Amino acid sequence: MICNDEKLLSECDDFFSLITLNCQQFIQSYSIVEASIHQDKENYEYLCFNDFLHCCFTKSCKSLLAIQNLLLNKFPEDALIVLRSVYENYLHISYVLANPDKIDDLVKKIIGAKLGYFKHPLSKKGKPIKNKIIDPTTDEILDFGIFINDLVEGGKYEIDKQIHTILYPFLCELVHFNMITAGNYRDPENEWKFSYANENNCLQSYTTALYIGILILTEFSYFEDISPEDEENLILTICEIVSFIISLLEKFDYYKEWGDYKELFKKRLFMLKLPDVEIFETV
Repeated sequence: MICNDEKLLSECDDFFSLITLNCQQFIQSYSIVEASIHQDKENYEYLCFNDFLHCCFTKSCKSLLAIQNLLLNKFPEDALIVLRSVYENYLHISYVLANPDKIDDLVKKIIGAKLGYFKHPLSKKGKPIKNKIIDPTTDEILDFGIFINDLVEGGKYEIDKQIHTILYPFLCELVHFNMITAGNYRDPENEWKFSYANENNCLQSYTTALYIGILILTEFSYFEDISPEDEENLILTICEIVSFIISLLEKFDYYKEWGDYKELFKKRLFMLKLPDVEIFETV
């Protein structure tokens, strides 16, 4: 168990604020709902691509702000519960940037099925086959649904596959009830009592949130042409936050059962770059 250091927690919040402030600035400066403005059928796929990515990023920003409030008020487990959705947004962004031709699977098919435009074919027993839909214009049966493992396998970064096998199960343990997390809800002064006031995992939660937050912030520059000034500020932000996260990883051992997670996290952080700018030397 990692006990909290108030000075270090304050530093964590300062660095987390760098992420949330950059996210807010980028959304205010660049995020526009292109499809609604242009109504351009010829460029429909590009407009959906733009809107999907900006929606993922904006949703993440709002969740990161909620996470920051939860951590400031010493609710580390609840911060991680919200963080899982941010991580899933990151996986969606990574997948779509690597597979722009799959945008219909995540927009048109999903919305069309929800609105009843696409129907599910029926099995021999008359039950809907949930992973298939029927194209009403051709009667062709199409695959339906992109699942978390699909996002990971099809994402931009090979190393994310390794990290996912340890990070995602951990986040899921808190989202869904699992007795393995019972220690988070015991009195640190008396392990025989349950308590809602256990604050001992704030540093762990901050470290995980900083890691996922900087990944998703960096990806923004891959789908939006940011200004030179914003690019310069982003590079400085990435360098500062990466250095701080690495110092936390070297100072504490949060996840002993995760094996060489520290080296995986460090390797992934040193891979952060902008489209035309190498930030770190190759490691």
